[in-house]
Amino acid sequence: MYALHPYLAEGERMTSIEFKINFLAAALASRGEVVATSSVAKRGRTVAVVNVNVNQGEQRVATGLFTYVILPVARA
Repeated sequence: MYALHPYLAEGERMTSIEFKINFLAAALASRGEVVATSSVAKRGRTVAVVNVNVNQGEQRVATGLFTYVILPVARA
């Protein structure tokens, strides 16, 4: 999730450990562009949670909650 990248230290990486998506309405090509926005709800030492909302125009078509584990910098 790109929203989390600015919160990672040099050399840290992340991987998803859980995600939940709720589809709220159909998104149709005839209704225009689909836009997803994300925000970091919490960035702890080893776990981060990100909220995502997907809109088509003024209508929310999906919402999600994503959980990531932060992997430390590998030491040589």
